[in-house]
Amino acid sequence: MVNSQAHAGLAVFRADASPALGSGHVMRCLALADALITRGWRIGFACSPETLTTVPQLGMATLDILVIDASVEQEPVQLARHWAHADWLVVDHYRRDADFETACRPWASHIFVIDDLANRAHNADCLLDMTLGRDAADYAQLVSGTCQFLLGTDYALTRPQFVQARADSLSRRLNKTAVQRLLISLGATDPVNATGFVLEALAESDGAFEIDVVLSSAAACLDQVREQAARLSQVTRLQIDVADMSGLMQQADLSIGACGTTAWERCILGLPTVAIVTGDDQRRIAAALQQAGAAHVCGWHADLDQAALRAAIEQLCTHPEELNEMSVRAAMVCDGRGAQRVAEYLAS
Repeated sequence: MVNSQAHAGLAVFRADASPALGSGHVMRCLALADALITRGWRIGFACSPETLTTVPQLGMATLDILVIDASVEQEPVQLARHWAHADWLVVDHYRRDADFETACRPWASHIFVIDDLANRAHNADCLLDMTLGRDAADYAQLVSGTCQFLLGTDYALTRPQFVQARADSLSRRLNKTAVQRLLISLGATDPVNATGFVLEALAESDGAFEIDVVLSSAAACLDQVREQAARLSQVTRLQIDVADMSGLMQQADLSIGACGTTAWERCILGLPTVAIVTGDDQRRIAAALQQAGAAHVCGWHADLDQAALRAAIEQLCTHPEELNEMSVRAAMVCDGRGAQRVAEYLAS
């Protein structure tokens, strides 16, 4: 329901998705956009042509979408022509930095940056890094002294259905004694095909569980994964372009997942995880999840050993007390209300 602050302002998002990049940047921006829409805000979204095919739900949303057809240097001019003025420009893009943000200052009253690398300068009024354990000192040399920070998993941008499912999900995990459903979700497009590696490892497993494998229709490895899934002895369902990810996570007893945005979604629902690092931006997150006891991290995808992966899965399947402890610790990492907190900040 739109509140009494109807049309309180305009927020323009700049984020991209592609089979190689994945969909995480766009999905977390959509979570924040939804929270602003409930407060009466108008939303603009600037993205590459590939983004709309990689994240089809973006095209189905009621947003003012601008498909970028300019060079990086000319991009601020194109944005300014489309939106003469924005209250907030939200930038979630590893290939945009202080130069781009400065060029957007004439038409954006405020600039909000979403980052988790801390490896380039920003011209931002506020910077969000939802990495567990992130410290403002990591950005001290990269932003001005007036930049405000929203740091840590209290500000993790996840969709509202996860917090809505949290209580029921945590309740069903109490004193769990067996793994009946295994969820494999290693990024919507999974450009490194970690999914195929996991399925190959599971081909040697006699685990008595059903398996759900999640991928986007844009994933290059989709056909190979489909063939591998058909050969497994366990009942295996290939879930393509999933609309209800929170429902799948809620039903799962154990997940094999990457360490991007979905890591916080799993924590909200207390879903125990055997984690695989599929991108450099996930290394710090993986280490923090391991330290918090919220996941068992197997390591970098290219260095994985199939026997070690199977052993990690079997350990949790045969030691339900460890499964239950991991669920409790994961739930303490993130409560799912981050998008609401960030929207409140922007709206204020």
